[in-house]
Amino acid sequence: MPSSARQAPRSLQVHGEFRRFSGPSSRVTRSTKLRSLVVCRLSAWNSRCIGRDGVSKSGRMRTSLPLAMDQLNEFGPEAQALVRRAGTRDVTITSWDAPGATPAVLSGLVAERRMIGPMLEEVLHPIAGASGASFNRADFLTFNRLEGRWQYMSMDSRAPDGLMSAFSLDADPEQRVFMSFQPFATPNISGTSAIGQMLRMEQVIVRQDADHEVKDQYFTAAGSTPVKWLGNRYSYTRRK
Repeated sequence: MPSSARQAPRSLQVHGEFRRFSGPSSRVTRSTKLRSLVVCRLSAWNSRCIGRDGVSKSGRMRTSLPLAMDQLNEFGPEAQALVRRAGTRDVTITSWDAPGATPAVLSGLVAERRMIGPMLEEVLHPIAGASGASFNRADFLTFNRLEGRWQYMSMDSRAPDGLMSAFSLDADPEQRVFMSFQPFATPNISGTSAIGQMLRMEQVIVRQDADHEVKDQYFTAAGSTPVKWLGNRYSYTRRK
């Protein structure tokens, strides 16, 4: 082919730089569009692919506003119910160490509650000037809209059990939430030694009315003859 028939190399300015290329300009146009579309698809989660007017850089409209992720983060009826539970409450704990044991009652406690996003945080501690050892107990309650169930976690400075996590089996109504904990070991003291005793634990949170709640915790010791008993009852009364 004579040299006069060959296409002279051309240049394309990209982000302020001149780059050399050969061949029809349509190839570059198609290639540039294809690269832009692939990058935008791979980065669809990034808001930089979406303009302020709701049009993506690929030229397609966002078909659902808000996005599904935004809808999951919105407060549903369960989170709205938790908002109404925030505030300060007086608390009494009644405990049974074993089936049929004489109950021990601990009063003079206060629970301070607040919302952290969709989670209800509760910090429980003795009131100022109360007799007995000081302690702190914290728990978190939320409804996971993606999984469609309640989630719960607690920690108590009085116990060496570490973080305790639980979840509901179903999307229980907020008036009565039943949850199961992961099996855990609790210390069984024998002389100067501590042997871990495996326990199963269930918890039922009942909202009796706008100002009163009860949190019951049931325990079942591992063994050939398991017996379930009510181990702790937390009774809450809203402060006026």
